[in-house]
Amino acid sequence: ARGLTNLIALKANANSHLDPLIPDGSAIFVAINHPDPWYKKRHHKRRVVSDAFVAILVRKLAPQGEIHAQTDYEPVGQEILATLGRHPRLKNCTGPDQFAPESTTGILTEREITHLGRGEPIYRMRFCLP
Repeated sequence: ARGLTNLIALKANANSHLDPLIPDGSAIFVAINHPDPWYKKRHHKRRVVSDAFVAILVRKLAPQGEIHAQTDYEPVGQEILATLGRHPRLKNCTGPDQFAPESTTGILTEREITHLGRGEPIYRMRFCLP
């Protein structure tokens, strides 16, 4: 509707489709908003953000590309923070082992608005590819 030619939005399974759909070195911004927490330990293998996923994602990033992630579930936030922080090419733009204090884009998701309305925290992260 706005005539943008530099934006692509995809609805796909990120774990299965990221590698074949996105050319290496082409993404300047990736948002991971409230990924499914899969609370039970036996289901943790289904979580989106893993070391293998991050390795593919970093390969897809252009120079100075960024990954922004957020969740309303602290254990998942801590896990994502650690997983992104382990990758040797990524830098936490907020500081080592730190969550971003506010929205990293200024755009609030519906889920974020709901949780903030209840006074619940959102765990936000911003990682950059130097």
